[in-house]
Amino acid sequence: MKTITRFTAFLVVIFLFLALNNSSAATAIWVNTSGGVWTTAANWQSGNIPAANDDIQFSTAGTYTITGVPSLNVRSLKVSDGVFVTLQASATASLSINGSTSATNLDISSGGSLTLGGGAAYVLTLTFATTALQVANISGIMTLNSYSAFASGIANTTVNVGGTLNLNAATSTSFVTTNMICSVLGIINANAAITTLTTSAATLS
Repeated sequence: MKTITRFTAFLVVIFLFLALNNSSAATAIWVNTSGGVWTTAANWQSGNIPAANDDIQFSTAGTYTITGVPSLNVRSLKVSDGVFVTLQASATASLSINGSTSATNLDISSGGSLTLGGGAAYVLTLTFATTALQVANISGIMTLNSYSAFASGIANTTVNVGGTLNLNAATSTSFVTTNMICSVLGIINANAAITTLTTSAATLS
C-alpha cells in the first residue's frame, strides 16, 4: 500500500511539474491587420500582451506595422505566408530569442516578410540570447531599415538565408554576424552606406 501511495505521489509531482512548465510559455498571435501598438492587449488573439518566453506568431495575413515594441525575451518568432509585418520601437529595445537548442526559433516563411525599424530614432534589435545552437530560417524577406539591428549574443547560431535579407538604410542599421554560422543560398542586398556589416568570427557559406 505504501509503495502504491508513494508511486501515486510521484506521478502527481511529475504532472504538476509538466503543467507548470507548459504554462510558463504561451503562443501570442497578432490579429489586428490594421497594425497598432504591441502593448495593446486587444491586438493579440488571447487578449493578453506577450509575456517573457512566449512564442510570437504573425500568422494573420496582411500588411501592417506594429509600433511600441518593447524589450522582451521570447522563445520564438514566426512569420507566416501572406504576412508582411513591420516592427518598430518607441524606445531603444531588444527582442531576444531564447528558444530550444537546435530548434528553428526565428522562421520567416517563403511568402512572408519581416521588417525591422524605419520609424522613430530608436534602435530595435533582434538578437539570439542564452541558448546556443539556435536556428533562424529566412525563407522569405527580412529587411533592416533605419534604426534596426540583427545579431547574436550566443555562439553557433545558424542563420539560413534562403530568401532575401535587405540591409536598406544608412542610419543606425547593423547586421552583426559574430557568433553566427550563415548559409546564404538566397540574396543579401546591402546599401553601400550601411552603418555596420560585421562578419568577423563568423562562418559564411
